[in-house]
Amino acid sequence: MDCMDIVATCTELDLFSQGLCGTIPTEMGLLTALLDLDLGDNAITGPVPSELGELTALQFLVLETNVLTGTIPTELGLLTALLDLNLENNALSGPLPSELGQLNALQFFEIMNNIGVNGPKIQVGGTVGCNYDITDTQLVPTSPCL
Repeated sequence: MDCMDIVATCTELDLFSQGLCGTIPTEMGLLTALLDLDLGDNAITGPVPSELGELTALQFLVLETNVLTGTIPTELGLLTALLDLNLENNALSGPLPSELGQLNALQFFEIMNNIGVNGPKIQVGGTVGCNYDITDTQLVPTSPCL
């Protein structure tokens, strides 16, 4: 198996709490078969690469508890299979992209404990309002909590 075979067939990349540092490589967008990408609980810095929007099969994107900065890329709105988007405990700021409203399958959206995520009111996914603290955001859940 060569590197291109791995790129074409890799469905899960779990590097949770592995002491990683540096930035997320833009080449991560080449792993188009990924269903689950977990880079949480590391020391990753810099922006969330817009190239992650190319991972259209992705169901779980966990970038929590790093030192990610900048805004949330609008391209994440292309991840329509996404069930869980976890961006909490970073240093993200700026408006929530309205494109996140296209994530109709989304069940969990964790964004608390960032330095200044704000923006227009948007509707996101299924039961998002039940699964995280929306007090510091402008999100509107699309279904009520039971």
